[in-house]
Amino acid sequence: PIGSYAFKTGDGWGYAITVDNKIFIKQSTIPCIAGDKSFATEADASKVADLVLNKLKTHQKPSIFKSELEKLGIAE
Repeated sequence: PIGSYAFKTGDGWGYAITVDNKIFIKQSTIPCIAGDKSFATEADASKVADLVLNKLKTHQKPSIFKSELEKLGIAE
């Protein structure tokens, strides 16, 4: 099974994608944003995790683009 969860970082939130109960992707910073900034809220991290999960389930690359973050309401 494939799944996701949000986790607390030192200054915010990150997310992990799991495959067969093993971590496949661990993202503690907001992808495609300059610097090492964590997500402000658990909900923001979960939104991006869901997007990555859906991409993987539909056999797409799990890359995240700035335009996708903007659509999700996640700003720099």
